[in-house]
Formats: sequence, structure tokens, C-alpha cells
Amino acid sequence: MEMLFDFAPEISTASYIVASLLFIMSLAGLSKHETSKGGIVYGISGMVLALATTGLLTVSNGWGDPAAQLGLIFLLVGLVIGASIGLWRAKVVEMTGMPELIALLHSFVGLAAVFIGWNGALYDVGTLLDAQGKYADAEDCFRRSLEGRRRLLGDMDPETLVSLSAMASEVMSQDRLADAEPLCREVLRLAEAIHGKDDRTTDLAASNLGVLLQRAGRYSEAEPLLRRHLDRASARFGLGHPDTLKAMGN
Repeated sequence: MEMLFDFAPEISTASYIVASLLFIMSLAGLSKHETSKGGIVYGISGMVLALATTGLLTVSNGWGDPAAQLGLIFLLVGLVIGASIGLWRAKVVEMTGMPELIALLHSFVGLAAVFIGWNGALYDVGTLLDAQGKYADAEDCFRRSLEGRRRLLGDMDPETLVSLSAMASEVMSQDRLADAEPLCREVLRLAEAIHGKDDRTTDLAASNLGVLLQRAGRYSEAEPLLRRHLDRASARFGLGHPDTLKAMGN
């Protein structure tokens, strides 16, 4: 089981690609009466695979973590509620009412997209406020964006990681190092879980944590993190790349 958790990011990436292909095949199958049954099977298979993968990511992120526990509980509760409503409607709906039922379900998908877009807008507003020097307002926007993306997308979504990283950077820019440190550590942990330990995003998260520790005067803790970024940036991009030069400056 531990080996499965170690490869959870790679497994999830492959699984989501397969699930996306199944959804595409489902739409293609549903476009014709002769292939509609196969389209339904493809769609169900894709959704089961996507849900199982999300559950794996949540559990691998640390079942001992209260956030991971809460995320899996929400996933299971939503699955039970959605399946119950779907089974009930499937039994009582008439064939003549099927278009209205599909339109209603599509409305829920659109509502979810609105919520996701709203949280994206909060992130953009936070970036603008930060550029204007309105740091308290920017922090509030980043916090609301993070909370919303966690509710809608979960901790293991890259968009949630973006909001968390922005929140950590905003707090660190205000020299509130004690408040920023747990945020930076969480960014690094989630980056490793989502992207893997060898990804550029993970290296940047490690570097940001190293810079924070350096500013706090904890040089022995900061050095291995900053060296990690420098070594990987130089190996990946060469000595003249901006990432490598920035790592040298740190």
C-alpha cells in the first residue's frame, strides 16, 4: 500500500488522462442512437476512474491529516447523495422528460463552473491588490480563493496549490515569517504530492521555504533547500537560465 501511495501522483496523472479519453468516447457514443449504450458505459467508467483516483490522492496525501480526512468524507458524502438522487430520478423519470432531466444536470455542472470561476477571480483581484500595495486586502482575497478552491476542488488540485502558494508569499512579503512558515511547508508537501519530488514547481516551493528560513536566521535548515534548487536548476536548464541565476542569488 505504501508503494501505491509513493506513486500516487504518477498514477493519478495517467488515470485522469484515461478518464478524459473515456469521457470523449462517451460523448461520441451518445451522439448516435446505435452507439448510445456504449457511450453510457464509457461515461460511467470514466467517472468511476476519476472518483477512485481522487480518493487515492486524498488518502495518499495523509490519512492522519485532518484536511485529508475531511476531504475524503466530503467526497464519499457527495458520492452517496449524488448516486441516491440519480438512482431515484432514473426510476421515476419518463422518457419524454429525459431532455429536461439532462438540462437540469447540465445546470449543476454550469453552477460548479461559476463557483470555480469566482474563486479564480478572487485570486486575480488579490494579485492586483498586492501590486497596488494593499497587502491586507490582497491577503483576504488570497485566503478566500484558497478556502473556495479547497471546498470545490480539494487539496490535491493544482489550482488549490496556486492559491496556497500565493497566500504563503503574501504573508512572507509582510515579514510575518512565523505565520508564513507553516504555509510554505504545506506548499512544499502538496507540491511533492501533486507534481512529484523532481518537478520544477516542487523545487521552487523548496527554494521559497529555504529563503524564509534564511531570513529567519536558520541558515543550517535553509542551506540544503537552497542547494537543492540550485543543483536541480543548473542540471535542468544550465548555468545561464533565469531559474539558475535566481537560485545562485539566494
